[in-house]
Amino acid sequence: MSNARKSRGSAWAVALICVLTVPTLARSEDDMPPQPLPRNAEDVKYTGTWRYATSNHQVSGACPAGQAMAGTLTITQEDALAQVLIVSGAVCNPAFSCVYSGVIEQGDLLVANSGIVDDEGGKVTNELRLYFFSDESGGGESTSAYTHPGGFACQWSHNLQLTRVGG
Repeated sequence: MSNARKSRGSAWAVALICVLTVPTLARSEDDMPPQPLPRNAEDVKYTGTWRYATSNHQVSGACPAGQAMAGTLTITQEDALAQVLIVSGAVCNPAFSCVYSGVIEQGDLLVANSGIVDDEGGKVTNELRLYFFSDESGGGESTSAYTHPGGFACQWSHNLQLTRVGG
């Protein structure tokens, strides 16, 4: 075999080895979790009705664990201020516990509420951080903490998925 033919055969073998050893991406685009869109507060227009579903409920302390919920909520916005009202799918006792107020920072809604929830002076604080993948879908995290004046305390958290149902 000629030297030119040998070197061409070696080059093909090296190229074949290189192609076979190049790592391939194991993840498809569908496997990657969606990422929130970076937005300016003045660009956020999320006023409307949204369907929500909760998941990944966690609790610390001696309180009962939360259960998955699904329902609707409304978002109203004025400039960089926002309000979220849970309309269905959750028990709101007392009623203030389903009304969240706060701000929009970099496109995320940061809203909260707090107050006395029992006749012993126990206080709850609820916080929502909602972020958006598009004008039609989003997600978020919810945290709640209960503190009794006698020193008893517990905390809950869960994730939310959001889908717009009305404008």
